[in-house]
Amino acid sequence: MHPGLSDENATLTVPPRSFRAWVKAREHPAARVIHAAAGALRAFQMPSIAVLHGPLYLAVRALRTVFAEILRIAWYTPLFQTRLVRPAPGLRVWGASR
Repeated sequence: MHPGLSDENATLTVPPRSFRAWVKAREHPAARVIHAAAGALRAFQMPSIAVLHGPLYLAVRALRTVFAEILRIAWYTPLFQTRLVRPAPGLRVWGASR
């Protein structure tokens, strides 16, 4: 027994577990079902439809390229130019956004 505790104060109180801890422990059949359902939900993948996702992929790549070029022209190259002693005409700053 812990020093300073009498027998009537020696009851151990366990804080209630969180829902997540209850499910992770899988001690109850409902917790096992919830755990399996959550695992199946996390593993779900949308099927790839080439006719739909092919053009979407190309559109995303084009938008990223256009946005990266705009940032390079309007932001990164001028910012770098301000740090130079003399202007460098035709300078292109590549890979500054990474």
